[in-house]
Amino acid sequence: MQKLTVAILYGGKSTEHEVSLVSAKNIINHLDATKFNLVLIAISPQGQWYWQNMTKHTSLPTEFSADNLIQMTMSQDKQPFATPQGLLPAI
Repeated sequence: MQKLTVAILYGGKSTEHEVSLVSAKNIINHLDATKFNLVLIAISPQGQWYWQNMTKHTSLPTEFSADNLIQMTMSQDKQPFATPQGLLPAI
């Protein structure tokens, strides 16, 4: 059986930013890694979206660097998210 890819978005401009981080961590901790590939996207308090590399972290990553900034693109390959390094993994 092929793993299902799931995007987890967390953070945001809300006053509930920190609550969202806790909720995302709880969801991630309860997903079966043998059944799901995770794509983590943290939303900064300013509202920008950042792809997070889970392999570098043991806790919920929240790196707001220019290297991880997600930009929407209009591409023909049905992959609308990109970072300065290239396209994100297909969701």
